[in-house]
Amino acid sequence: MGNNVPKKPKKPVDSLEVIRVEGQQLLDTLNYIEELYLQLVGMGFTWSEVFLPEGTVVRLVHEKKYYYAIADVKGLWAHGELYSPENFVLNVCGPSRDPLRALWIKKPEATDWELAYDMKHGATVRRMPSRRRPR
Repeated sequence: MGNNVPKKPKKPVDSLEVIRVEGQQLLDTLNYIEELYLQLVGMGFTWSEVFLPEGTVVRLVHEKKYYYAIADVKGLWAHGELYSPENFVLNVCGPSRDPLRALWIKKPEATDWELAYDMKHGATVRRMPSRRRPR
């Protein structure tokens, strides 16, 4: 006589949940690999998921004036002071500006400026506004 005990039915698999979990694990692994790479290279810093290699120029436009900072392994240097990107924007503009939408980045190997927000979110590169006023 065989074992006729019915098996407990398996819980249905939610495909979207599996994809979400697997995707998050992949992102965690990639972030870990990036951290290891940065430790090996040791040249630059990561801010808001954006890696700024040493020598990156950061530009901020406020009240028709241009403000610049240079990235190194500790943060941004401007006028002999060390800043985080948030503090750089806060120091120049006050609390009214979002650093991701205010800072333009030009990495050492780049030829164009890119908005920090676009770098973080992988958007198409926008052009830095020209210094000339429209006619």
